[in-house]
Amino acid sequence: MAIREILTFEFKYHLKRPQTYIYFVLFFGLAVFIYGAMGGLFGKIYTAPPNTSGKVFLNSPFVITSFLASATTVGLIIVPAIMGNAIYRDFKYNTSPLFGTRPLSSAGYLYGRFAGAFLVTLIVFLGVFLGVAVTCALPGMDPDRIGPVRLMAYLQPLLIIVIPNLFFTGSFFFAAATLTRKMLMSYVGGVLLFVAYSFVESAVLSLENTTYAGLFNPFGSTSLAQITQYWTVVEQNEMIIPVTAPLIANRLLWIAIGAGLLILTHKRSKALKHR
Repeated sequence: MAIREILTFEFKYHLKRPQTYIYFVLFFGLAVFIYGAMGGLFGKIYTAPPNTSGKVFLNSPFVITSFLASATTVGLIIVPAIMGNAIYRDFKYNTSPLFGTRPLSSAGYLYGRFAGAFLVTLIVFLGVFLGVAVTCALPGMDPDRIGPVRLMAYLQPLLIIVIPNLFFTGSFFFAAATLTRKMLMSYVGGVLLFVAYSFVESAVLSLENTTYAGLFNPFGSTSLAQITQYWTVVEQNEMIIPVTAPLIANRLLWIAIGAGLLILTHKRSKALKHR
């Protein structure tokens, strides 16, 4: 049985679970609420996007990218429930000894489970994109806060922020559930990861070497801040985030760490019979 078949099985399994759609709606609702508050949808009380003067378009590439980078940290609450459950339920129902035997390789089983759950996680997170796009199009939004619709404003952060972030965090939670055989450890790992991120975020700001400071942030927000820190309002409204060498280095580093966690999990997992 190939990785593709395990991936398909895992993907369909999650699509049958009501929790998947609940998570999607939660992400969608979060985006609607925050963007609605920033755009005056709930009255004349506005909140400005972080690191802006309040005159920046809410659907500018700068604001959308910054918002999605922050949203992936909020995803630490939900991602463990999907990624950890992908492997934990085999331990829960004592079916793990069946895997890793012929005709299913241990690699096919493990990576297929991960890939299927990762695709579902990505789809769930698309609720944020949909929430942003829908809210910006609502008639109750202040038209002065909405600029022209640009596909790249959504596509670029998906590729350079959301996918790498979800891959790293998904690998982390998948590894935690697999190696400990406890779903609780996946949630505990989420708390620890958030605490570590908050600590590192504060620590790197004191570093004189801005390149290292950008590398140490697993969600890429420090690199984004370094790129855009001197932008004017006009630049924040019009410019696509330039993909600089430090940003690429940050993304590749944490993708590599995520891949390393998966490889380590495959080698150390006691549930699999290695070939």
